[in-house]
Amino acid sequence: MLTVKFSHAQYQNFIGKFLNEFFIQTNQQITLLERSSLITKMWSTDLTEIVPLIQSTYSKTKQGAPPKDVVALIRSLIIMAYHKVKRVLKYDNSKLPDNIESTLNNILS
Repeated sequence: MLTVKFSHAQYQNFIGKFLNEFFIQTNQQITLLERSSLITKMWSTDLTEIVPLIQSTYSKTKQGAPPKDVVALIRSLIIMAYHKVKRVLKYDNSKLPDNIESTLNNILS
């Protein structure tokens, strides 16, 4: 059964705390400015509305492994597209320019 794992408000709260703790409090605001386009896009785009649209394609039984967090997977695809990653054999966050993107991608994990 496909469900929303974390609300968009929870995602924004997590990102806000992370950016404050690791960039604002450590005087690395220039990094935030350099990445502001992606941060703004990920902050403002509520992807949780995708779940009802694709829910019918998922099994309604509880057999097998539970589905992955589809919202997080789509966030990953958006971030990869932003960085022009065309294929992934093994996902490696270290290939991204800095840990802002990996944090945007890995909410509450």
